[in-house]
Amino acid sequence: MSVGRRPRRRPVIGLAVVVLLLLTAASPVRAAAGGVARASRAGTFGLESLGGSWPMQKAAVVAHPGRIDAFLVGWDHQLYHYWQVPGRPFLLEPLGGSFKHQSVSAVSWDIHHRNVFAVGTDNKLYHYYQGAGDGSFHRQLLGGEWVAPGLLEAVSQGPNRWDVFITGDAASTLAHYWWPVYGLVGPQLGYESLGRVEGNGLSMSATAWPGRLDVFLVERARGLVHFWQRAGEPFRQELMPDLAWVHDTHVDSVSWAHGRLDVFTSGSAGSSLHFTHYWQTLGSGWQRETADLVTSDGLPKPIAAVSWGEPRLDFFSTFWSDSGLLHYWQENSDFRREPMGGWWTGDISAVSSGRGRLDVFAVGTNSQLYHYWQHHA
Repeated sequence: MSVGRRPRRRPVIGLAVVVLLLLTAASPVRAAAGGVARASRAGTFGLESLGGSWPMQKAAVVAHPGRIDAFLVGWDHQLYHYWQVPGRPFLLEPLGGSFKHQSVSAVSWDIHHRNVFAVGTDNKLYHYYQGAGDGSFHRQLLGGEWVAPGLLEAVSQGPNRWDVFITGDAASTLAHYWWPVYGLVGPQLGYESLGRVEGNGLSMSATAWPGRLDVFLVERARGLVHFWQRAGEPFRQELMPDLAWVHDTHVDSVSWAHGRLDVFTSGSAGSSLHFTHYWQTLGSGWQRETADLVTSDGLPKPIAAVSWGEPRLDFFSTFWSDSGLLHYWQENSDFRREPMGGWWTGDISAVSSGRGRLDVFAVGTNSQLYHYWQHHA
């Protein structure tokens, strides 16, 4: 399949035979001809190609029991939507629009509601949403002037609530949009500036639970900065301790329960890659552990963290090596590691739709979208 440019032949590569797909604007199509194109098993995971020809980007993925949705921007700048229900292959549909080739962000508070955010080629922030009973997505203009390559993160504190954090305007602002704000004329869109971010930031992650928002942002000058807000209060901020390799650090965060925060960073110094795990239970200070891994290129690696519930933590990172994608996990024990193979250079996404289930998405060096999955009984 080719998204946004002329179809072209693909060789047989990696672990799977690439299946060419046809995409029509009139109706969704199967994401792999003849059903799921299962490639192999990778460690304890299954692996399949979902096809396509995509610019390098981080897919925006949301998951609930019985449903997975992924969103990407194609070479033609349209927004595209993959989705799957259990026992069936992924389907794919174009959602239209004209968007920059940078990460999209999405959030969903239940299986029936999906909210997707992306910056258009006109530098405006857009919101696509689909609710229970909606046959198609609706589009809303949120505005702004996001002229520079920036960062975008969306979270939900609960039903009918979303929060979006974005950088990339001329003033290098960290902005916060949220829905809803209730006033005399009913629910409205909220907006506030959280201050200036040097260079629009290097990496950003956010988590939420009812009445609480946490944002972690890496700046070149200050390192890892933590912004947080309790219901009815303004945002506060603090510098996270001892992040010495901030010049090339990636960050991701996860919360398995109200009051628990886990933050993972990866950065490099020389030929060593440093993984740092911060964790905190509200009311206590930050704790920290660090692991080092020698890499062949000495470059920083993207990281994706996920939890299916207490006390399980998983994170994934990519390597230019025979190990490919690496999976680390912890459950009442030290972190363990397994190689998952592949050849990856871009960002990865990891989600869990319930206890025992993990789904990981990444765009490969052949521009196809790949899906790893794992299910424990």
